[in-house]
Amino acid sequence: MNLLKPIELLAKKMTLALLNIFRRAGRPESISINKGLTYKILFIRPQRIGDIFITFPVFDALLRQFPRAKISLFGSPACRPIIEDDPRFYKIYYYRKSIRSDFKELRKIRKEKYDCVVDLVGTDSVTSLLLTVFGVPGKPRIAVGKNRFCKYYDYNFDLRNGNTGHVIINSLKLLEAFGISFDKSDGFAPPYIDDNADRNAVEIFEKLSIDKNESFVVGYNLSAGSPERIPAVDVTADLLKRILNFRDNFRIILFALDPEREKAARLQEQFPEKVDIIPDGLSLPEASAVIKRLDFFITPDTSLVHIARSFEIPVVAFYRRYMDNHKIWYPFGQPCGAVVSGNEGNIADLTAASIFDEFVKVFDYFKQEGKCPISRLS
Repeated sequence: MNLLKPIELLAKKMTLALLNIFRRAGRPESISINKGLTYKILFIRPQRIGDIFITFPVFDALLRQFPRAKISLFGSPACRPIIEDDPRFYKIYYYRKSIRSDFKELRKIRKEKYDCVVDLVGTDSVTSLLLTVFGVPGKPRIAVGKNRFCKYYDYNFDLRNGNTGHVIINSLKLLEAFGISFDKSDGFAPPYIDDNADRNAVEIFEKLSIDKNESFVVGYNLSAGSPERIPAVDVTADLLKRILNFRDNFRIILFALDPEREKAARLQEQFPEKVDIIPDGLSLPEASAVIKRLDFFITPDTSLVHIARSFEIPVVAFYRRYMDNHKIWYPFGQPCGAVVSGNEGNIADLTAASIFDEFVKVFDYFKQEGKCPISRLS
């Protein structure tokens, strides 16, 4: 038996007992912010890129309503590429799971004397609670997704909402704590892309000899962190063939990280005139700048789903049935586009035919709505 586990559990119980002195009764009224004054808000979300990204509409809505607000973020180092140069943020702190470095960050946070803290970790997390209580002492506390720990916060909003509604809309509801109706935001908030990344994307299209006036460009992402979340190579090849046969002017750009570069090369060999591979070594903002110029995007369930939709690019995405995540993490603002496996651990049962059918459904929807470049096609 691992002796450390009982010790860890005991330490957590003692910590929670200590935190009882920080219990809150809750504040039904909204937080009052004077638009003429600077108001500093700390958001805590030390999680993955997708978790950070779906909160961008919240940041943008706050800054529109309160232009002098200063928004800071306590996030994961894994999110650095998408947040470090973003002018949305006044300060960025990183949670490294190291007592020494995290304590230094906590001291920096306390020196800033934030006016409010928002805990975006959508579970009962002791870590985020400690950061909330000791990082911004005595100030209003807002949280999402808390259950047992809701008693330590002034406001608590349901992130999953019984697996209904989109996670972006559910996150936007925390704006009510600031007296802002969540429907003031349309939910679309692109990442920051600097001029260099934009120019690089233009050059990539030029090197691939893709003329957006003549070609309809479909991006296809082959990378998802684990093979269980990616269709088999033969399924992908069949799907690419169906898509290219759908219209004569279709081109496909494959997005692939190092583990999938060889697979991408094999697929390109089958369609040398119509399929290209995105250059290796692009940063996430650089890849986002390329996505911004696509006409359609197909991907496993990754942060790229939400990046593409932030630019209002039509998306088809593949989902495992795990935790019914597809019900709240589907492509935002679309009535279709989620291809859901019957399996919890993988998407091995998805076929090229089922994915292509969803592709056609999304294509037809956007063509009829006239909301994107699809509408220019006859």
